[in-house]
Amino acid sequence: MWTRDSRRYVYNPPDGLHVATTAGRDRIVHRRPPGSGNRSPDTFAFIGNGGITLVRGGHERILVRADVFGFSCSRDGSRIAYATRDGVYLVSPANSRSHLLSSTPEDLFVFRADVAVSPNGRFVAFTLGQGIKIVDLRTRHVRALAPLGQGLVWAPDSSRLLYVESTQSTSGDSISVGDVKTVTPGGRVRTVVSASKSYGGQLVAAAWTRSTRVLYRRPQQVDGVFAGGPVQELVTDGDRVAFIACGAVSTWTTATNVVTTIARPPDYCRWVNSRGHSYSLVLAGDRVAWVEKGWGLCFHWDAYEATIGAAPIATGDGSGCLGGTPIDGVGTHVGAGGLLVRSAWHMTSDGSGRAVSEQSIERVEPDGCPCPVVSSSPGAYMPLDVDAGRIVVSGTNETRILDANGAILLSLPVPALAAQLSGRDLVLAAFSQLRVYDVDTGELRRTWPLPTTAGHDCDLYGDPSCLASVRRLKLGDLAHGLAAYALDGQVHLLRLSDGADKIVARGTLPRFVDRGLVYADGARARVLPFDRLPR
Repeated sequence: MWTRDSRRYVYNPPDGLHVATTAGRDRIVHRRPPGSGNRSPDTFAFIGNGGITLVRGGHERILVRADVFGFSCSRDGSRIAYATRDGVYLVSPANSRSHLLSSTPEDLFVFRADVAVSPNGRFVAFTLGQGIKIVDLRTRHVRALAPLGQGLVWAPDSSRLLYVESTQSTSGDSISVGDVKTVTPGGRVRTVVSASKSYGGQLVAAAWTRSTRVLYRRPQQVDGVFAGGPVQELVTDGDRVAFIACGAVSTWTTATNVVTTIARPPDYCRWVNSRGHSYSLVLAGDRVAWVEKGWGLCFHWDAYEATIGAAPIATGDGSGCLGGTPIDGVGTHVGAGGLLVRSAWHMTSDGSGRAVSEQSIERVEPDGCPCPVVSSSPGAYMPLDVDAGRIVVSGTNETRILDANGAILLSLPVPALAAQLSGRDLVLAAFSQLRVYDVDTGELRRTWPLPTTAGHDCDLYGDPSCLASVRRLKLGDLAHGLAAYALDGQVHLLRLSDGADKIVARGTLPRFVDRGLVYADGARARVLPFDRLPR
């Protein structure tokens, strides 16, 4: 929220309410973690303490006691408009008296609201799950302006209201987005930015500039591809990348920059932590496999595979309850080239919690399942990587390398939560070490320290080891004598020959492709060519 002179803005991270300047100065003006904040020239307010709290001259008081969804201050701070489940109100900080501007229909479920007082103080625009409406404070007349919209921002001269044509699900699990538009108090609508044209895309917010004299930096040159939303999973094979974003499964061929959608939810983008989501993604040659989980305390899951350019086929289904790993489930897909495998497990309760009683490795064929079991073991038995027709599996007491039919090629008495295989190099993340083995002889060639204990990227619903594998450091991939891992939002490369460790980018989910290193950077998948990597 900007101040009137455009020199300062207010924001509210978990440590309190901050006021920052365009020159870079930042100070905390209120240390109690607030909800939504708003500011007038001589005061500021926030949602907290069971309502709207007003702070002036370092002293705070509760102005409104209610379950407030959103509010907006007038420019002079003399009035505050706010929304509750019951409707939209106007309150004066001088006497704390509230007046109802518009009531909510009894049959309308309100889960969020936007409120915006016009700079001239005449209008209050709001959304209460029923499109955009406006109240003329002179006449108290309420009228509808637009059927859909969020993120209401008045123009500085109060002539137009800027908004994004978007909606959220009642649970907050998904969002659908559209154009950026303006509407006048008289109801005249104009499209400013079309989501389907230049400068469009997944538009979620917009704002006015206050001066034509403002100088802006040139747009940053970006590489890679826009995923449509935060990249949740990312895997690679050859020159291809597969990723999950907004609940959609897509592939990206880095050599041609072609993105292909394999499967996607209809007309909306799922939140990163949506209760219904896709997970356990793998890419093997031109085949992709994944699992989809439905909504609910007790949920249904479905496993799929697809050849790029063809319709997905089902490879299994089941159910689970209470937000945990299914008792009988499939997941932990890994693959490369023509070999794609997954694990299936059964869990039992031992009094102290649930544990895996048996886990098997299944080979997923191009024509679907039933999928042949190539290996199994009592207890945890988790596939971690595939390379050149070989499968890396780790159990309770050992790590094995299997061929495509399950024959044991190598057995090491070292369990691991993360492992990667490339040529003759096998790296195991054991405790806070990266151990490098020779696949042909089983010899431990080198041991390098890691900043902390390591795990692998996983999803609770598709990997029974995921709770144990919740680590800050995630081992991602191995190629050309380099191990890639992510730690605290930074991508590292560790050279196996001498243990040299270097940060190469900000991001997560690092994986190698034929031309370099791919990683997730928010809503983009980006690539660093090998000639820009330490060798």
